[in-house]
Amino acid sequence: MRQDLFELIGSANDHFHLAKGFLNDVYRAGDFVADIKKIYSGVSMVINEQYCLFPDWDEFDPEFHFEGVKLGISCLEKEIILTEQEFKVIVRDACRRYLLLHPEDREYLSEMLAEQA
Repeated sequence: MRQDLFELIGSANDHFHLAKGFLNDVYRAGDFVADIKKIYSGVSMVINEQYCLFPDWDEFDPEFHFEGVKLGISCLEKEIILTEQEFKVIVRDACRRYLLLHPEDREYLSEMLAEQA
């Protein structure tokens, strides 16, 4: 079993708790690099009832009309909206943590992160 990128014990008061939990699930899903590329491209994702949604102003449902990045756990009905900048900081931290465990992906992730800076 893979270790998590972020320790979440006792972090319920952490403003970024849901984002970190989602990124742990992205890592556990097994294709972190490809999934991070999708996230950086603004692709919404759902993994194990945790979601990361980007606004969709063309969507009829006004629930998709928001600024920032919406993260949540559907089964617990918990949700938070982070600014794009806050979310990028957490994703970059997850990538740094990932590279400590998987240095073989350094070139690809470093290139992608440099493009997104």
